[in-house]
Amino acid sequence: MSWKRTRKSHKGKQDPVIQQIKQADLEMLELSTAVGEIDLKYMDESGFCAWSEPSYSYYFRGEQKRLEQSKRRGRRLSIIGFLQPLISFVYGLVIGGV
Repeated sequence: MSWKRTRKSHKGKQDPVIQQIKQADLEMLELSTAVGEIDLKYMDESGFCAWSEPSYSYYFRGEQKRLEQSKRRGRRLSIIGFLQPLISFVYGLVIGGV
């Protein structure tokens, strides 16, 4: 057995072509912002709940760790934020999903 950090990853699910297209779109938007054509704001959301998975665990060598989520306890707290660098940061908290 080995002791290591439990990770969730979406890396294998990403399409490199789509990722390059999105990166080019972002660079175009940032260029338009730099010359004053648009005001660009970045948005992100996250959520929190009472269940959390362990960060380290024992694994049998050669086997994948599988974590079963227990029943939900309480409600989900969601946060959404908008950032306009050097100008503003606005956020909101919501019980439930955004």
